[in-house]
Amino acid sequence: MDAFEILSTVRNMSGLHESQKIGTPEVMRYINKAMGFISQYLLETYKNDLIKTIDDTIDDSAGTERFTYMNKPGDCQEVISVLRATEVPELKVCTIVDIRDKILVGQNVNYPMNRLYPYAVDEGPKIAVFPRLDPTAVAGQTQTSAADNLRLSYWKRTTDLIFSKGVATIGTLANITLQLGYDGKVRDDIYNDYDVALYQDIAGQMTCGTIVKCNDYVGRTKTMTLDMSYADYENVFPGSPVNIWYALVPIIPEAYHNFIVDAALIELAKADYISRDRIDPRVDYVDLLNRLNGVLSAFGKTVNPDNVRATA
Repeated sequence: MDAFEILSTVRNMSGLHESQKIGTPEVMRYINKAMGFISQYLLETYKNDLIKTIDDTIDDSAGTERFTYMNKPGDCQEVISVLRATEVPELKVCTIVDIRDKILVGQNVNYPMNRLYPYAVDEGPKIAVFPRLDPTAVAGQTQTSAADNLRLSYWKRTTDLIFSKGVATIGTLANITLQLGYDGKVRDDIYNDYDVALYQDIAGQMTCGTIVKCNDYVGRTKTMTLDMSYADYENVFPGSPVNIWYALVPIIPEAYHNFIVDAALIELAKADYISRDRIDPRVDYVDLLNRLNGVLSAFGKTVNPDNVRATA
């Protein structure tokens, strides 16, 4: 299910069809509250789906610090490992050092700094790697090429679902780009590797043409680069419409998407958009957790509903 399908299902099951009752941005707010709960609740079962590894090329030959900075991608939630080049093609695993101990690296006998025993410090938006990279140095003393100097493995962060109308750039680039609407986030890379469903409004009927991957996202311009050529876009959407609707697909496995719907209905009932005669948040949250336990049992994992406080 994509964001539009989840939104439509929530509206149909809640009876909140008219925008006068509750607008789409408001419904999406409750859907994303629900998705945040479900995604965190199930995190251990799909965490490996969020692992990503990237190689970064850095030429720090003019650097003066004892370390080289590596920018963390915007979709990085938690660093798993950092590898530093020594002699091509060898990479050495960096020991992760607490930021409070950064000053000790290379200064304290407990933190010896050299290319065979490198260190990395997670500073939030950046990672400091010791010792610094220098592609111009003498071979055998440091890496001999600027290619793929650093390798970062990390867990991707999950993000809110979005559904709105965007503007496609077609005909001039190898890949279609899509400028998002009001709901796009300003954080770079946040939608990287997410699937995006593309819809066309035909005589008031929303029709899904295809689902494609987001290869890259620039937050400043709210622009996605899609894994889709102009020719493919023309085949799916004859006439190559510039205005196209987009709907993000949750990164959690599809088997759990209906639980997002159920949790969203409970959130709407808590906000009194749905009669509590139909949905009782206290009772239905416990029922939801029990059903989640039934699915999780297939993975050898269970969660005790008593550990989660249901609030009315």
